Amino acid sequence: MEKKIRNWETLGTLRIGASITIGTHVLPGIIKEMQLIFPDLTIEAVIKNSTAIEQHILDNGVDIGLIETVPEQENMVYDPFMEDFLCAIVSPSHPLSKRDHITLTEIADYDLLMREKGSAGREILEGYFSMEQLSVHPLWESTSTQAIVKGVSSGIGVAVLPYLLVAKDIAEGIIKQVPINPRLKRNFNIIYHRSKYLTSTMNVFMDLCKTHGREA
Repeated sequence: MEKKIRNWETLGTLRIGASITIGTHVLPGIIKEMQLIFPDLTIEAVIKNSTAIEQHILDNGVDIGLIETVPEQENMVYDPFMEDFLCAIVSPSHPLSKRDHITLTEIADYDLLMREKGSAGREILEGYFSMEQLSVHPLWESTSTQAIVKGVSSGIGVAVLPYLLVAKDIAEGIIKQVPINPRLKRNFNIIYHRSKYLTSTMNVFMDLCKTHGREA
């Protein structure tokens, strides 16, 4: 029986939920490593915003979630595994493109392009604005990061997005990064339901996430 249980864990299915940033830039590498360790394991992935991933955990739609915020639900266990930061982006021709840094107070004075409500980046950014007692209303609001990048590159306004999502566009010169002072850091978190039975494959997956975070 013990042998069958062990085989079931390595031959079964691991269901992972990840937020947009993590699912796009972090998860593929971790899944590749998992497949090398467990070639017969089926790994299913759902990529949605952090709020949706939390709901999938509650509904038992996924086994483990990787999100960019601290979970709101009390019956969730969370464990930080990687650090990221938010950065301001502007058009290369924008007046701010020549600045060495910018503050949140200054950013609030410009037309803002923001992700939709419920996205981790939006919630974290609004939290920082709230701490500075700043009230902002986006000129543009989109579920698409690339739509926001296109808008910024066209000179429509300023956006504050996770660095991992826009690093390629910055490197290609499509947009310009303006460092925010002080730096807006956030943690990526592993989450699972408090009553979830953790299999050996789940524990290996979480260990790989932490290793990836240390090496990033």
